[in-house]
Amino acid sequence: MDIHIRTQVEFEKVIPQDWERSILCTRSRMSVQQLLDTQDSKEHLQRRLIEYLKLTTQMFDYMATKQTTPLITQPSFDWSIDGEKIHSSCWRIEKMMPAIALTRMLENEGMELIANESYKKAAKKFTSSVEYHDLIETELKCWEWKTGELNHDELHFDWHVSRSYFLKGLRDMCTLCVGIQKQLSSTALFKLTEIIIKKFVLSITKWHDSDAGLYLATIECMRHKFYSDILWSEEKYGQSIHTLQNWCVRRTLEMEPFCEIKSEIEKNDFLLQERINLNNGAYFETVEAPEPLKLPIEFLR
Repeated sequence: MDIHIRTQVEFEKVIPQDWERSILCTRSRMSVQQLLDTQDSKEHLQRRLIEYLKLTTQMFDYMATKQTTPLITQPSFDWSIDGEKIHSSCWRIEKMMPAIALTRMLENEGMELIANESYKKAAKKFTSSVEYHDLIETELKCWEWKTGELNHDELHFDWHVSRSYFLKGLRDMCTLCVGIQKQLSSTALFKLTEIIIKKFVLSITKWHDSDAGLYLATIECMRHKFYSDILWSEEKYGQSIHTLQNWCVRRTLEMEPFCEIKSEIEKNDFLLQERINLNNGAYFETVEAPEPLKLPIEFLR
């Protein structure tokens, strides 16, 4: 994770001396700085980031009660994200940067859990990450004088709104995997894919190069697969085959790290041939297009 604190701040030399937690806040920030640089322990770093975030909240609450009391000195906050310098005298930076680091950590942990097929645990990580995105959005709403050089994606309000929708979509993809494992009905799984598509489309409309674009075609494939299953159960055999042929086979899709979805999609070629054979041998239905599903963009209406 390429996030670092570039310079120290000694809060006891900034805040008037009647706030007794200044030194604790300085030490907490120094600990975060060291752990971000060394990456020795992800668990320890996560605890320290949460601790520092709580301390900054207490510090801001205290300063809000002392608005007429001047600071001893005006600090400058220096961080970096992905090698890009973040330099500002705005105190909101100190609340946002730990939260940004936590969103990245939780998201990475979620993806690792998906790779291990721990879908329920992964979903909880994405939910926690969204909570920190919400906190950052609140701070960005109030940051009215952000200068032009602070142009990193993660300092834009819309980027965090987009990322939240994307993570909610990933969370629901985890639920989809659990549903496939439990062999839920095609109707239930179909409805869930539509919920995911809406979240991914919302993410893309908020931020043009959202990672939701990686998985949108995959979920569209899954939606049409479950639609094909529904049509087959309704004895619309030709329409079911047409849907599989046109939406669910011979497609290049992003499926990692969702092993359950990958396994389901890889069955489509065999399933299609099986249904063609059954139709040719027993049902003799014309292969034709069914009523089309809603386009992804129509989920915004």
